[in-house]
Amino acid sequence: MSYPGLAVNKGRVSGSIVIDGTRLPLWAFVWQAAAHGWDDVSRSYDMGNIGYTVDDLGSFMSHLLEQRNEFGELILVLADVERTDKERINAEDDCTSALMIDWLRRPGEVKRVRAALHACLKSLETL
Repeated sequence: MSYPGLAVNKGRVSGSIVIDGTRLPLWAFVWQAAAHGWDDVSRSYDMGNIGYTVDDLGSFMSHLLEQRNEFGELILVLADVERTDKERINAEDDCTSALMIDWLRRPGEVKRVRAALHACLKSLETL
């Protein structure tokens, strides 16, 4: 088990964190929840039938963001490489070709993530 009520769907939604038993990725509604409130999300995605609550999302986000030191840095690096991907896609005229480019194919971004991962592993080795 990774986290209660959540899973990683390695199929259709490209490895996204999804609500367990669905293909609904968290990234699809987390912005909406922060900007417009849970009632808006609940109406849009029928969360009552899915069984995922604002408390479930809040708990996950709180636990995720409680990461410290090297693990907190890893989260920031991962979020930043995703952010830059979105900026590149939005800047492209041909969005179809831009969607095929991701940070895993850019050596500079891979180097940043690899360095953050190595720092995490090194911190565990000292325990």
